[in-house]
Amino acid sequence: MTRKVVTALSILALVIVALFWASTYVNSLFGKRIFFVGTPEVGVEWSRAASWFVTLIDEDYQNGFIGLAHRGRCTIMHRRIRRSLNLGRPFDFDLGPLAVRRRFIDHNDVWREFDGRAGVYLTRKQAQALPTIMAVHLIEFDIWLVFVFVAVYPAARMIWIPIRRRRRRKRGLCPSCGYDLTENTSGVCPECATGVA
Repeated sequence: MTRKVVTALSILALVIVALFWASTYVNSLFGKRIFFVGTPEVGVEWSRAASWFVTLIDEDYQNGFIGLAHRGRCTIMHRRIRRSLNLGRPFDFDLGPLAVRRRFIDHNDVWREFDGRAGVYLTRKQAQALPTIMAVHLIEFDIWLVFVFVAVYPAARMIWIPIRRRRRRKRGLCPSCGYDLTENTSGVCPECATGVA
């Protein structure tokens, strides 16, 4: 029973991911903002500019998490104001469908990050020249990666179950539960009550 529940939940998750994936490609004809739920600090928006925009930040719009999803790609961003002493190095680990980045921004110029990224990010030397900076950690990934990850379990079950049933029948076992039916003549498994041909 547990496997059936897990399979059903994984198929439901697969449908949700597929619908979310498709919704990132939808452009509305009704203006920029389609709907917004919550407050500017904690809210969810669906708009033409970025299909999904999720915020979980403080009242000053500085520290916290921001999530974007647009045209099949998600970006999860963590932003935090830090002193510029003892900064680590910015890095950029990019595999195409998956990227992890660490960047520094002048927190007085933070909104330019959404307008265009050229000239927004600071080098370590530039960041250390300022008293405080905003450290930004980004994880960017294509939604099809999540779709494939979620699809692995139901796909494996769909492939494995017929193979397992065939093997059990050849060995004289119940195809459903694996009970030994060698002496059974009733055509019904005494363990799980499955009809056996």
